Amino acid sequence: MAQRRGWRRRSSGFGIGRAPVRMELERKRQIPRHFNDSWIKLGKKQPGGESHPRVRGENMFENLQEDWDTYEHDITRQGLWVMAVYRLGCWRYRIRPRLLRLPFSFSYRALKVLSQIMTGIELPCEAAVGRRFRIDHFGGIIISGDARFGDDCVIRNGVTIGLRREGQRGSPTLGDRVDIGTGAVILGPIKIGNDVSVGANAVVLTDVPDNCIAVGVPAQIKLKKDANRREVPLDLIQKEL
Repeated sequence: MAQRRGWRRRSSGFGIGRAPVRMELERKRQIPRHFNDSWIKLGKKQPGGESHPRVRGENMFENLQEDWDTYEHDITRQGLWVMAVYRLGCWRYRIRPRLLRLPFSFSYRALKVLSQIMTGIELPCEAAVGRRFRIDHFGGIIISGDARFGDDCVIRNGVTIGLRREGQRGSPTLGDRVDIGTGAVILGPIKIGNDVSVGANAVVLTDVPDNCIAVGVPAQIKLKKDANRREVPLDLIQKEL
């Protein structure tokens, strides 16, 4: 009996001490990095040291309501269809039991393929998209799963945001209120600041500071005009860069 009680204590200690750790590791492997509860909160730093956009994957219905308002309650907007599928893909990771998550994962993958065929927009749920993300026009839009967007960003048809070279990881990180024109290309592990406008057909391969405009091929960076409508000296941009 003494040996049995001792065996139970050792067995119980192993089970209680190790099982939660093992379950936590399995949970982290199943959920993408940007849904990790340890740093999903606003202002929390991610493992790379950068602030993560304000993603709210845990409440799909609030996100859908905000997207519905962003697209002015117009069900015919293809961007709204894509955002609905994207929100579903993000929300399914909140379901911890894998067997319960499987039907939602299958539904997401089927809807994602259907939305790509109907809209020409590729927005994987692995990409981190902030609030009130708006796709003004549809067709030819490709967004990498490593890309990150802040709040109130706008993109248009023909936009490509992703890797600079095949096999080289690292996609752009965009701040808040970034407006991207038709046909623009933003590639590589670069940072686009807040309140930046990217011109149509521009090719952006370098960092862009806040309150700037990027136009041309390759993109030339200029500061926006200030409140007095005077052009800000370009040497300030060089200091920012």
